[in-house]
Amino acid sequence: MSEIQQVVDRLARAIGRAVSIDDERLRLQYHSPHQGSLDQARIASILHRSVPAEVVEYVRSLGLHNATGAVRVPAKPEFGAHGRICVPIRHLSAMRGYLWIIDRDGSITPDELAQATGAAERIALLLHREQVAQEGERTRERELLRDLFAADQESRESAAARLAVRGGQWWTVLVARPAAPAVPLTGLTSAFDAELVALRNRPGLAGALHLVHADHVVLVVVRPVKPPGDDVRAMAAAFRDAVRSAYQRGTNRADGGEPIIVGAGDPHERGVDALASYEQALMACRVAEADAEVGDTAVWDECGIYRTLLGIEPAALRPERLDPAVRRLLAHDADGVLAATVERYLDSGARIKATAERLNLHRTTLYYRIHRTEEITGLDLPNATDRLLLHLNLKLARLLTHDPRR
Repeated sequence: MSEIQQVVDRLARAIGRAVSIDDERLRLQYHSPHQGSLDQARIASILHRSVPAEVVEYVRSLGLHNATGAVRVPAKPEFGAHGRICVPIRHLSAMRGYLWIIDRDGSITPDELAQATGAAERIALLLHREQVAQEGERTRERELLRDLFAADQESRESAAARLAVRGGQWWTVLVARPAAPAVPLTGLTSAFDAELVALRNRPGLAGALHLVHADHVVLVVVRPVKPPGDDVRAMAAAFRDAVRSAYQRGTNRADGGEPIIVGAGDPHERGVDALASYEQALMACRVAEADAEVGDTAVWDECGIYRTLLGIEPAALRPERLDPAVRRLLAHDADGVLAATVERYLDSGARIKATAERLNLHRTTLYYRIHRTEEITGLDLPNATDRLLLHLNLKLARLLTHDPRR
């Protein structure tokens, strides 16, 4: 049992009331055994480890984050909440969380409030010590991850050996980034750490590690068995949501800000090969950015033709390498309508009906755009070789448009 839990339990026994501790974002961290009466709000918080957004908004509207001493919070029947006492948990001026005591009938005594204040002060100190220890561990973790992705194999082998104590042998790397970050992400490290440490406590993600770069965030998931594709997608979705939440919090963007793009590399059986998974995750991000049909998450194993195109030597991926016929099309097609239409036509296997339905186009319009494309490029689309040339070059043009080196 942690020392903080012991403080919570002692206080609950001393005052005969239910006590709980939330972090600064009102997420439940500790709670006492059921001393005194519980209300529906407390029960829901214990069961779900969270509270509804409207409750969080209401509590924040009370200004408790600015309080320096105990505050009585009135009952809120519509939320199933009895009256309670809130004692802010601060270390020096830094907010660490909130200590809550249910006080349905307002009978808490000055002596009990003094005990609660003393407990909050003790918990603040313990949380500060925990944070210092965690920061030391995070510094060590960052150093090991940088070595895990180093160019020289000796550094990677050493880092993998030191990280192998996490009990897994299959290494999957995921990368997430805002589509157009407003600030360097390294300036938001504390926000990312808070969200991602919580994410790493979820089932299936125990033992994961994370690293924040200026333009992307890395998550390394280590498992004893190879994760199936559905598990990788579930990891990516949870990672995306955590990064979005941290980015919103760090930039004060309540509107959600830029979309979050996620790429997932293939699982690799040796830690020393995590670099390969990392490189795949970065390339998968490019695919998600380049092709809206993929969505905000791309799994390298599902990237199809893009895997082949991105395997080309980077120095060879230049606009002048596009076929002249396709360069003519792109130069003529300023709004991109012809290129987008014929690309989806080729994606569908050159099926007119399927393409018209997918794009919600009249077939006459579709035939016109295909014919116009043939006129501009000089290609004969009934010819399989010409279709392959056009299809590959249009996919390559997407990647060149979203090349991070440009």
